[in-house]
This record gives sequence, C-alpha cells and structure tokens, in this order.
Amino acid sequence: MEVDALKLPIFGDLRLLRNEVLKHRGVLTEKVQRKLEVIGGLQVGQVINFTADDIEQLVRGIKAALDAMVQSAMGTDPKLRTVWHVV
Repeated sequence: MEVDALKLPIFGDLRLLRNEVLKHRGVLTEKVQRKLEVIGGLQVGQVINFTADDIEQLVRGIKAALDAMVQSAMGTDPKLRTVWHVV
C-alpha cells in the first residue's frame, strides 16, 4: 500500500452521496446507486436521508475499515491499534 493512499470503499460511497446532495439536491440517481459499494438501502428518486442509527453505523464502518487497514500495515500488536480499534 502506498503511504499516501487511503482508499476505502465507504469513503468512495460518501463522496458519491456528497455529490448527489450538491448536484441533485440530495436526490439519489440510478447511476450513483449502482456505484455504491457499502452503503445500501437508499432508493432512486428519493431524498438521501440518514437517521441517527444510520450515522452510527457509518461511523462504525469507517472505524472498522481503518482498523483493518492498520492491522494489514502494522500487524495485530495491541500497542499499535489503540487509536483505531473498534470495540
């Protein structure tokens, strides 16, 4: 993995949804729905709307993805994982 590379599918999904908010007033298009890799349950033509539980799941997903990335780069030594480890 390159030092400057931070490529996690969940961040790609968030980027796509951000663009939908900016370009289509928050309404999900079919093109973007097909590209989403992690975030599901959104309907084409509907306004993108997340509940508090949805946001909590997103944050947990981001933490889990970062934890997996740290493990792959640094190993499973608990001293190196204390910042990102998901409990």
